[in-house]
Amino acid sequence: MEKVDSPCVTVFDISGGRRTFMEAEEAEEILRPLSDKGNSYSKICFSDRSFGLGAARVAEPILISLKDQLTEVDLSDFIAGRPKEEAIEVMNIFSSALEG
Repeated sequence: MEKVDSPCVTVFDISGGRRTFMEAEEAEEILRPLSDKGNSYSKICFSDRSFGLGAARVAEPILISLKDQLTEVDLSDFIAGRPKEEAIEVMNIFSSALEG
C-alpha cells in the first residue's frame, strides 16, 4: 500500500491576545510574514482583531496574493465595534480580495 503524505497545513493566527482595533501601521507589522515570498500559509485567522479601513487596505494586496493557496480564512469579529459604513467597506475589501 502506497503511503500518501498529507500537505502541510501552516496557520497564521493573530487572534491571541487582547481584542483591539487595528490600523494600517500595526497591520503592516503584524501581516508582514504573509508577504514573505514562498510562505506556505494555507489557513489564516484574523479573529478578534478589528480591522479599520487602513488595515484592510494593507491586508488587501496580501490576501489577493495568497488567495490561491488559502484553504481557510477565519474573519470572526474582524469588524467588531466599527461604525456601520466603515464595517461594510472593510467587508467589501476583504470579500473582493478573496473572491474566486
